[in-house]
Amino acid sequence: MHLINPKTAAVTAVTAVTLLLMLVGSLSADEPEADPKSPPKASAEAGAETSAVSVEEIRRLVGQLDAKRFVDREAAGKRLEAIGQPAIEPLVAAAPRGSLELEQRAMQVLEQFYRSADESLCDAAKLALEKMSTSSRKSISRRATEILQFPPYGLQPGNWLGKGLVHGLGGVRPIKFGAAGGIVIGGGEVRLGNGAQIVVSGVEGDVRFVDIIQGSGLGVLIIENEKSGSIEVHTCQQQPTETATYKRYQAKNAEQLRVANPNIHAFFEKFKGYRGGMVMNGAVAIQ
Repeated sequence: MHLINPKTAAVTAVTAVTLLLMLVGSLSADEPEADPKSPPKASAEAGAETSAVSVEEIRRLVGQLDAKRFVDREAAGKRLEAIGQPAIEPLVAAAPRGSLELEQRAMQVLEQFYRSADESLCDAAKLALEKMSTSSRKSISRRATEILQFPPYGLQPGNWLGKGLVHGLGGVRPIKFGAAGGIVIGGGEVRLGNGAQIVVSGVEGDVRFVDIIQGSGLGVLIIENEKSGSIEVHTCQQQPTETATYKRYQAKNAEQLRVANPNIHAFFEKFKGYRGGMVMNGAVAIQ
């Protein structure tokens, strides 16, 4: 275990960064390369899921989005999300003709498709939403336009951290929370002491990514489109004995974020100058 003392962080920061880079590099080297002939796992699973689902069953589930019982509406939404692409057309067809409840839930499912890491599903949902953005039903056109305003980044609960690392360290690294106060990079543990923090940032085109991981178990991903001004902030609070809590905040610009979520805006402002590289503060142990 290599430990960085907070009092000597300025002297040992380079060593810590080197060790982390070595850890990340060795972990990524051990990861098997994807076989280009093999279909993506998500697509393969989706195919298996939908092969036995009929059009009639999908339509029934879409109708169930307006069921009397909340539990039935929730179950239908989750099932449709699992079915994937075959559910898109029935959802698009039903949304303008159904109740407000059905419409809202149909749009929620389509948004999940649009933000999927499965590129084919994401692309199909994008086409559907673009079509719906011109709908004569104003609530549908407005919601579709809002969804399309924020591009998908393939973020998944439990594994969305690391977008900054993609650019700050020069390669894709699977990152997620481990136990409280720790994160997992590849397969290795990086543990942060009380008050410790790792910030990794990078820029891709017009988009700035900043990852903040703190010893308290808080993880934050800031995504700022510097051209349009739109901002997304994803937060995850890891608890020692509880499931992590994920939240997402969106705003058309910094002022809208300040008015709607002052605390999140303050966090955004604090890390506004980060545009590339990695900064470590406090006690960080690499295991």
